[in-house]
Amino acid sequence: MRRVTGFVVVLALLTVLVSVAGAQMGGDLGSWRVALDATPFAEGAGLAGVTGWAHVQPGDGYVHIVLEPNGAELPMGAVLEGWLVDAGLNGGPGVTNATADDQAYGTPFGDAAFDVLVSAAPYALSTGGLSVDEDGNWAVTLQVPAYNFSPYDAVVITLESDGNSAEGFDPRPGTPVFAGAIADAEEADMMDLMGMGGEMMDMGMGVEVALETTPLAANAGLEGITGSATVYSDSGSVEITIDLGGAELPEGAVLEGWLVDAGRFGGPGVSNVSDDDEAFGVPFGEAAFDTIVEAAPYALSTGVVVPDDMGTLHLSFHVSGYNFSPYDAVVITLESDGNGFEGFDPRPGTPVLAGAIGGM
Repeated sequence: MRRVTGFVVVLALLTVLVSVAGAQMGGDLGSWRVALDATPFAEGAGLAGVTGWAHVQPGDGYVHIVLEPNGAELPMGAVLEGWLVDAGLNGGPGVTNATADDQAYGTPFGDAAFDVLVSAAPYALSTGGLSVDEDGNWAVTLQVPAYNFSPYDAVVITLESDGNSAEGFDPRPGTPVFAGAIADAEEADMMDLMGMGGEMMDMGMGVEVALETTPLAANAGLEGITGSATVYSDSGSVEITIDLGGAELPEGAVLEGWLVDAGRFGGPGVSNVSDDDEAFGVPFGEAAFDTIVEAAPYALSTGVVVPDDMGTLHLSFHVSGYNFSPYDAVVITLESDGNGFEGFDPRPGTPVLAGAIGGM
């Protein structure tokens, strides 16, 4: 079904373009129109004639992706999924933001070996599945609360051959068929703001998840915090609430939510790693990247938890055209770098709260 980071095939298209990403983005995150070009895998999937673009507002944690089919049809059972990608220590499109800054109170997943794997490979944040809009194009919009996209250098569209079904698909990227470098983007105009509004939906039945502190929480003085989450798997939505109980976060730090699927080498729950999404080409074009991505858990960020009117911390997160069937755990991490605009590491920091979704 999928894998998470590296995009070596995409890298061939992006290396020159994204090498200046940091210089262009600078302190002005702006509003950008990213041209999406077909990768060599697109032709094999019958998508070579498709054209597209993405509107990215990094400072707002916002992206809107549009692909014009131009007569093309998706392979039977497949869907398109969008991603924002940050390079890993071993390569990938752009300049990596992998650091140890978020590990002041403990390594992610409580295992240094996992941290090595996650930092080595690129990190891919799903923007959700593309669906047909009113103009007949394939499109998706994502806005992550209290977050920004400053670390990401590339927008990538993958073909997910398993269809991201509700049966427990692999949440890692499939075959990359389109890609664009944010460094090569043009300033966006108002026409690119289409699709910016929120969407009304039936969230369906939710699963209540009790969040309990991890042993690492005490290292940051957070052993007394409590929390809960409601996961609406069918609609790709989650609500998270945290009570600090009088505790204070370390200076400059924030709490961030994650949904986690185990890797081949372990992690919370049962792994959904498979090869079903590689019918038209391997995600990273290199066995070493694939091994890294499949070994470690995959964590989907739900954004930063912020104070609400009741004095507790809260977030609401939704991914379009997606469901949370493969995820077994909700995890809250302490991000010591504050997820600021200077290029934070988008990978998980120290886990301080965690809870199983259903009977794991």
